[in-house]
Amino acid sequence: MTVGITYDLHEAYPWRPGDPPDADAEYEPIETVEAIEDALRLLGHDPVRLGTPRDLLRLGPRGVDAAVNIAEGAWTRNREGWAPTLLEMWGVPFTGSDALALSLSLDKVFTKQVAGVRTPAYAVVPPGELALQLGIDFPVFVKPRYEGTAKGIRPSSVVRDQQQLEAEVAFIHDTYGQDALVESFIQGGGEYTVAVVGHPPRALPKLQRAVDPISGIGSHALERHGVEDWVLEGG
Repeated sequence: MTVGITYDLHEAYPWRPGDPPDADAEYEPIETVEAIEDALRLLGHDPVRLGTPRDLLRLGPRGVDAAVNIAEGAWTRNREGWAPTLLEMWGVPFTGSDALALSLSLDKVFTKQVAGVRTPAYAVVPPGELALQLGIDFPVFVKPRYEGTAKGIRPSSVVRDQQQLEAEVAFIHDTYGQDALVESFIQGGGEYTVAVVGHPPRALPKLQRAVDPISGIGSHALERHGVEDWVLEGG
């Protein structure tokens, strides 16, 4: 079977004036694409590099039978839905979630509302508004409403007083141009990644990410700030 790969490398999208410093955090090195190609060949398939969603739009699916999608898109809160939408239009089955699920889950507030899963108390502060009388006790955690790969998270994201809160919310507004999500901070909580595959769905063993003992933030979010991360596999 011929299997396409949709992906975004770090150099896929030109930097624009005003882009945040971690604008390319979600993108991949070429080694990731090569590893997927090797895995597909090991399984007896013929890999084809379809490239970014923009490449896919310009060149089409080029006759592939299926696709492995790790493309992220750029700039908008619907960016992760770009490649799945195009593949769906051309009738090409692909790995991972569809555009609806990816767009919904990138928006952390919509995800909370739709999933109905209990999470720490939270408030949304849109650009142009101040973080006043949110009704959440300190400490709180401040991050962008619709980002991934720990974009917008830094040691000062854990906020312990009103002055810090106003400064961190202003940072989100000024740097990312979107709502700031303010959540009650759970000190000492674990951080886990769980992959779900197959039909019917099956959960794979969970991966526990390290948590920085000083800030209480997941270490992978602080790699850019000199904190090391490691992964522990759990049953």
